[in-house]
Amino acid sequence: MIKHRSDDPGTLSSWSVPVGLACLLLAWLSLFSRASLWWSEASYYTHGWCVPFLAILLLSRSRKGPVQEEGSPGSSWLLPLALAALLVFPSRMLGEPDPFWRIPLWLEMISLSALSYSFARAANLGFSRRAWTLATLYLLTCLPWPAVLESSVVHSLTFIVAAFAAEALLWFGHPAEVMGNAILVDRETISIDQACSGIRSLQNLLSFALFFALYYRLDGIRALLGITIGILLSLGFNSLRALALSLVFLEFGPEDGETWHDAIGNSFI
Repeated sequence: MIKHRSDDPGTLSSWSVPVGLACLLLAWLSLFSRASLWWSEASYYTHGWCVPFLAILLLSRSRKGPVQEEGSPGSSWLLPLALAALLVFPSRMLGEPDPFWRIPLWLEMISLSALSYSFARAANLGFSRRAWTLATLYLLTCLPWPAVLESSVVHSLTFIVAAFAAEALLWFGHPAEVMGNAILVDRETISIDQACSGIRSLQNLLSFALFFALYYRLDGIRALLGITIGILLSLGFNSLRALALSLVFLEFGPEDGETWHDAIGNSFI
């Protein structure tokens, strides 16, 4: 007896594939609409707008097309598909009261990615598990870091930048010393606030370094080297920016320092 594809209970029917894709598209658009609240100019995650498109590019580059499998290609993915669907709804409900709550965004993106991958395998769309996992890892860079981690990194970067600027000012003949997140020169206090810590450029460079490592399929050592270079470039340019702003502040006064703040900052960014 010949068994048709549509008679297999583990195989998705012809109409269920476009319907499932439409539902997943709506779910992703809903998630990105809430995540985009973190992508404004006032946040540290302005690079988030391009991350979804670059993640799609990574997936499309790794797609090999439908794979002919023996037996039922979709049956082994029905259980993971159902479990992933069950994980999406609790994470979505957790984030409903407060769209700025970070943990539900992470949970929803991970569970929605698992759901999308299970559906893609059930529909035999030709994505490998490794390629999907790496694209998901990159996609997570558009989300805000956990608050504890972000705060710790910001304070550490601010101290490093302030310490470098204070040490460099000594070479320019200014008796500078670090006082917390500020630099004390004689009776003048130069504040290095969180916005000048370099956290935004650090996250941007980390995201793009990871993308290029995945796009060009670099090995672990080269990928780690690229990410390390991104971190060092971020620290270097932001330290030079803090030094330049400090010199303008000391040589020309606070008013000129405020006037040149954005211009100098953007030139180093």
